Formats: sequence, C-alpha cells, structure tokens
Amino acid sequence: MLYALIPPIICAFFVSLGGYVKKKNESFPYLFSLGIFLLILIGFKGYFTDAFAAAIFHYTEVDAALFDNRILLAFVRWAVLFSEAVCVTYAMTDSPAMRRVAARGALPLTVLSLFFLKPTLVCYTADLPAEVWNYGISLPDFLRVSLYLLELTLTLCIGVKALLIDRKSTDAIGNQAKKHTLVCAVCTMPFLTQGAFFGEGEHVITIGDPLQFLWIALIVGLLLGVYFLYRNADEKEKTAIMTFLTVYLFTHYNSIYWNGVTLRRLPLQLCNLAAYLFVIFLFIRSQKFFDFLFIATTAGCIIAIATVTEETPMFGFWAMHYFVEHTFVYIIPLLYAMLGLYKMPRGKIAIHHFGVGYTVYVAVCVFLNALANGVLATAENLNHEIFNDANYFYTRYCPVSALEGLYNALNVGTFTICGTTFSVGYLAFVYIVFAALALLEYLGYLGIVKLIKKITAKSPEKETAAV
Repeated sequence: MLYALIPPIICAFFVSLGGYVKKKNESFPYLFSLGIFLLILIGFKGYFTDAFAAAIFHYTEVDAALFDNRILLAFVRWAVLFSEAVCVTYAMTDSPAMRRVAARGALPLTVLSLFFLKPTLVCYTADLPAEVWNYGISLPDFLRVSLYLLELTLTLCIGVKALLIDRKSTDAIGNQAKKHTLVCAVCTMPFLTQGAFFGEGEHVITIGDPLQFLWIALIVGLLLGVYFLYRNADEKEKTAIMTFLTVYLFTHYNSIYWNGVTLRRLPLQLCNLAAYLFVIFLFIRSQKFFDFLFIATTAGCIIAIATVTEETPMFGFWAMHYFVEHTFVYIIPLLYAMLGLYKMPRGKIAIHHFGVGYTVYVAVCVFLNALANGVLATAENLNHEIFNDANYFYTRYCPVSALEGLYNALNVGTFTICGTTFSVGYLAFVYIVFAALALLEYLGYLGIVKLIKKITAKSPEKETAAV
C-alpha cells in the first residue's frame, strides 16, 4: 500500500505549484501540456502483467488470488482506461462538460484504482512458456510499476484540477456531461467485461457467422447512437467526444503490448496505424489528411469486418481486440463527417488526396518489410519472434491460405530490396484491388449522402406553405 501514497503526494505538490504559478502567470495551462504529453507517451506501453490478462480471460489459473478476483481486476483496468482517456480529453479540449466527467467520474475512479493498487498487478511474473506470453521486447518489472504510478499520478492531478474548476458548472453542463459519461463508459467497458464474466468462450466467429452480422449491427447502433446524442450539441462538445474516442482507440490498441513488442506487431497494418494517425489528426487539422483517412481507413475496416479471420474464441483477448479496434477505426471518420466537424470528402480532389497518401503508405510498407526481413533478420536471429516474418500491408505474400493459388499465379517479375524478394505482379494486384475497393466504398457513401439529402429535403409546396 506504500506505493499508493506516491501519486497523492506528487499530486498535492503539482496542484500547489500550479496554483502558485497561476497567480504569477496566466499561462498555467501550458504546465498541463507536459503532463499530457507524458501521459500519451506512457500509453504506448501496456504494462499490466501477463498474469493479469491470463486471469481475466481464464487462460490459466497461474495465481489463484488473481483468478478469483478477475471481475474486480477487469473493473480496475476499465477504471484506468476510462480515467486516462477522459483526463487526456479534458486537457486537450475546451469542453466544460468533459471537465465535469473528469472531476466527478475519472477522479473518483483513479482514487479507487489507488485503493486496489498491488504491485502484483503490474509486475507479477507468470509461470508460462515464453512463446505464449513473454516474447519480444518487454519492460522490466520496476519500470512497469514506475509507469503505472506515473500514469495514476498524472490522471489524479488532472482530475483534481478539473474538480477545483468544476465548482462553477451549470445544469446545462451537467446534462451534457451525462451524455459524455454514458458514451465514455459504454465505449471503454466491452473489451474486458465479457472475458471477466464468461472467460474466452469456445465459439469462433467466421465469415457468414450470425455473430458477424450481430457485430455489424452493433457498429451501426453505436454509430447512430453517438450521432443522435451529439447532432445538436455545440462544437466544443462534439470535438470533445471525438477526441475521447480517438484517445481511447490509441490507448486500447497499445494495450496489446503487455506481452512484448515485436516487429510483426508494430502498428503498420492500415487499421493498426489508424490508431496513431487519428491522434496525429488531433494536432494536424487538415481536410487533405481527413480525405485520406476517411477513404482509406473505412475501406480497410469494411474488408476486415467482411473477412473476419480471427481464429481465437470470440471473448478471447485477440478476438475482442480485433472487434474493438476495427469498430472504432470505422466509426471515427464517419462521425467526424456526420457531426459536421469536417466536410465529407468530395470529388476528384479527395480521390487525389487518397491516392497520394495511399501510394506513400504502400511504398513505406515495402521498404520496412525489406528492412525488417532483409537487414534485421540476420542469420543469428532469423527465427527470433521479434525479427521474423514482417508482412506489412501484406505486400510480401498473401496470408490467406485459400488464395495461395492466386498468389502463385501473380508471383511474377520478382525484384529484391535489402535481400528481401517482392513480386511486381502481386504488389500491383494488392495496390490496385485495395484502391478499387476503397474508391467503390467512397462512391457508395456519396450515393447514400445524396439519397438522404433528397429524402429529407423539403418539397417546394411545403416551403411555400411555410412562408
């Protein structure tokens, strides 16, 4: 429990210093810029233990105490995810309602996380085979504990600051804060809830499975639910909820690194990379960038949803990660357009922006595949999990066994970069097929938008009667 005293002590010092600086200098908010930057950096590494995840998803009873308290553990992890995303959103936006959520939601949950803090949650070493959990570049125990304490400290500081300011809140802010709380809680909870109550299950979702269609229905429901909740909100609150969704997606994706970082799992597949590109988009507010993100990521997600290939049980860690990640990568750009924060990509200029960004992305994937497999994968570490078999955007080979015959037919005109062999025919196939699917999907969106406008437009007779 001595660990739990560290964040409050640092928080008291930080808030006292902030109050002093604010009296001397009105640039006090800049102090939080450093804290938020550190908090986002910390989010790059998931530091909860292998035993923690194993207990939640019932992989093994490596620790009876952890396993028996898996629901409590899932709640604590959810509280940390919720609090971190809310506090970062509050500090990055000018939303009075999100400030109230930080003060009256994130702050109490952070204090609760401190109450249940145990070093074993962060640095317990699971007695499992190395090839199952502990592979790749993994942080030492003391660093995991330090990062967790630093995260709790920063979240606590931001929550206290929000509480001190939130005393001036109005009822209108409170009503909007309830919407924020509902969306934030619903979006962050599903990832761990099922595993805590039911384990990983046995059913595996495949193409055409009824649960695949249920997943699609849930995506549509979440998309429309957020839209109808916020369509009449002011721009500050719309920006706040979109920032929250972006920060949570980023934090969620990086939770996969609790069991080590490998080249194979670097975030370079398009939907993985989107978690980082959306964060960059928060700072680079560009319509050109949005055009590329909208067309590329929504198309990638549709392909991933339609061809779901997860081979783990539906409530298992990797299956839930797959579902949550692609759900949010899909709805974020759509909500930006639907809520009017950015213009829907239109015309040849949007296609040009997509084409430039897409071409650069594919070229970078080819180069990094060559670097990873031809330079880093030397004879000494060829079979090591970190360096073996990088296949970003699937530009080296086709991973679907059912398409092996097609891949062999396209495997013509080979060339070598850094000792890694690529096929001109297969590369051209991948490039053209994805671009064509992305553009078809984009044209479909334009058709839907035109249809909705036509249906909802007032008739001339009604307009005349209204006058």
